[in-house]
Amino acid sequence: MAKCLAASGTFETVNGYDKDHGKVFAFSQSGLKGAVGASSAEEVFLGSNVVVLSLVNQAQIESVLFDDSGNPKPFLKKETAVIQTSTVSPSYAEHAGARLASKGVLFLDAPVSGGPRRAGDGALVVMASGSEEAFGAADPVLKVLTANVKASGVLHKIGSHPGQGSTAKMAHQLLAGVHICTAAEALNLAKQSGLDPAQLYDIVTAAAGNSWMFSDRGKRMLQKEPDVLSALSIFIKDLGIVSEEADRQSVPVPLAARALQTFRSAQQSGWGALDDSQVIRVYESKLTGHQESSEGLPPGKEFVEVADEPSHLTVFKNEFTTVLKVSFPPGVTTWMHRHSEDSLYFFLVEPELHVLNELLGCAPVEDKMEFGEVRFGTHRGTPLVHKITNKTTQQMLCIDAEVTKSPPMVRGEKPLEAPFHELVKTRDRCRVYRVLLKPGESFQTVYDFFSLMVVKERGEIEVSKGKDGFLKMKQSWKRGEVEWREPASEWRQENIGQGTFEAFVAEWR
Repeated sequence: MAKCLAASGTFETVNGYDKDHGKVFAFSQSGLKGAVGASSAEEVFLGSNVVVLSLVNQAQIESVLFDDSGNPKPFLKKETAVIQTSTVSPSYAEHAGARLASKGVLFLDAPVSGGPRRAGDGALVVMASGSEEAFGAADPVLKVLTANVKASGVLHKIGSHPGQGSTAKMAHQLLAGVHICTAAEALNLAKQSGLDPAQLYDIVTAAAGNSWMFSDRGKRMLQKEPDVLSALSIFIKDLGIVSEEADRQSVPVPLAARALQTFRSAQQSGWGALDDSQVIRVYESKLTGHQESSEGLPPGKEFVEVADEPSHLTVFKNEFTTVLKVSFPPGVTTWMHRHSEDSLYFFLVEPELHVLNELLGCAPVEDKMEFGEVRFGTHRGTPLVHKITNKTTQQMLCIDAEVTKSPPMVRGEKPLEAPFHELVKTRDRCRVYRVLLKPGESFQTVYDFFSLMVVKERGEIEVSKGKDGFLKMKQSWKRGEVEWREPASEWRQENIGQGTFEAFVAEWR
């Protein structure tokens, strides 16, 4: 994108930065008008009125734009326009936009489709949302990036709020991921049935069953070692976003869920860095489905560690905890996996979750968990090795929070006493409080401990931190979202939404 902007001749200076200094040097020596290599992201922001971010995930965006407390970094200037082009969750885009707006920074949620080649040609499809001011400031840049109309360059203005652009990209990635898997499935079916897959490719691309993904990825599926134009692991992130958002909104996405399982199987088999077309290897190796947990296990392994099990997605990790979101469709069985750390389990399937729990070497046992039930598993020293089958008619949703280390500061033996907080679980290394706020209700307290919040019921919350409420923000929370919190001197929280907000706050001891 930087080369495209510089080549257009529209801008006096185009500051480019990448962690790969070789790319920065090549850009600065490209001979393009105004192409300048920057030594840091900060230098780009200080020297630019409009900044385009093209990063791998929201964790990288967070590290560039915000400090460890989640506040905009000091070098972000008022009225600077930030164009975020990565695939992130709609809720993250909305939250990032709100934080930047508090400092007067303009934010455009503008994920793109097209890849590096079309980015260089100014032929991107941009799905953008944001304020009129943000669109106005970003307009010259967006025009260049979408100028090649003949090559399908186009700007779609989705709405006026960050998050809407990412919602459109999320739906797009659902289709893209499913189409890649169905292309692989069809070509492998033809091959296993004795047909020439190359001939089938020619047939489909000229017939009604064709899609852009089949035409593009199918061609690379026929190659033994295609160049990596888009890494397979990217779809684990993108379809993970689809799964998370669908779970929060209770929207069924069974095809996307199965596609996500297939991409995860590919990654677990060591193919994550290959071109995404190579998901066909999963079908060729007969590792799909996961109807039986032994299918897809790495060769010679009786079980995997919990973080390596495809249905367990790591959503947060630090020295004190690893938080995994457990999600898979009805009727599916996980791989046999091992829990080695003490863990809190938050079960979030309404009205209840029904599973078959099979310990290694034992017969399956039925188990039921109520909606909002919290359990604590003591696994350190005596690991749990098991597999789970989802026997409900809904997507499995559980938050598994490992209690890996006690924090440097603990509040002592006395539990927190605060309005709207109910102590529901106490163990040596943690306590869990249930927080329930009806519309208009609020509380103020001191969270003088390290904690993890897990959302049970979605809501719109206004949070003020500090004695004078120096940091105030509005947050939209959805079921299954989590947030790690460090000790705060004062904490005020008000439900500004229309429904009851319910969450758990787990205190690390």
